[in-house]
Amino acid sequence: REYMDGEDTLGLFLADETLREQGAFVTTSDLYQRFSQWAEKQGLMGWTLRTMQKEIAARGMPEARRNHGRGFVGLRLR
Repeated sequence: REYMDGEDTLGLFLADETLREQGAFVTTSDLYQRFSQWAEKQGLMGWTLRTMQKEIAARGMPEARRNHGRGFVGLRLR
């Protein structure tokens, strides 16, 4: 499927592949790997890691550093 302006690619990904959960944590690298796989399956252009990070942070997901890496608090992979 072709990318259309206004299509909420990240919103679709978050709905399909993640859950918001208090206390949850997902590393940026795990999230990006899943996002890249999902986008490829959807026939969408991939994003850079930094673009994905900025877009998720813009949605109010707090970033944090844990022992096993940087990532987002309150989000987990399905």
